[in-house]
Amino acid sequence: LGMEVLQQRVAALEQHVGQTRAEQDEASSLARRTFGLHKKLQELLSPRPDFDSNLQKLQAVQQSLDSQSFDFLPVTVKAELICSAEPTILSTSSLLQQLQSLEPFINSDQIQELQKHVAEISKVDAIHEDQQNQVLSIVEDLQQLSLDYTRLVDLLSQRFIQIQKQLNEWDEILDTMLDNKN
Repeated sequence: LGMEVLQQRVAALEQHVGQTRAEQDEASSLARRTFGLHKKLQELLSPRPDFDSNLQKLQAVQQSLDSQSFDFLPVTVKAELICSAEPTILSTSSLLQQLQSLEPFINSDQIQELQKHVAEISKVDAIHEDQQNQVLSIVEDLQQLSLDYTRLVDLLSQRFIQIQKQLNEWDEILDTMLDNKN
């Protein structure tokens, strides 16, 4: 049921931002569609001026119009100020209204949940990387131990060969002594 609701919300958002069916194929996964929407929203908002700066300008204009500090200006100057600020106010207002209408889609529980999952995955990824580093360290240690073991076996083999030669020499000496005694 949750996935159906999310799919409906994504479809509504796609329709709202004007993403056509040509831009996304019918069989697209929900994640791809969401990613596509994110890119489309970035495209829509990237050439626009910063919302915060426009909002601050709007608030500054509202404060200046609301305050009594412009009472000394003639009516024509006040009208001129308002007229010069009108395009900025209108465009900012339009952008803020568009953003406000998209807010339910952008700040939905599913999106928040997705962000939590991304955070958890990044933690798991960090743990995985640490484990890989530990494995590499263990492999290097094992290789060194294997080399040390091989050297030890070689040394022991050489020592056993020397001992065997010595025993053979003693056997020969003992045999010659016994032959001489008889």
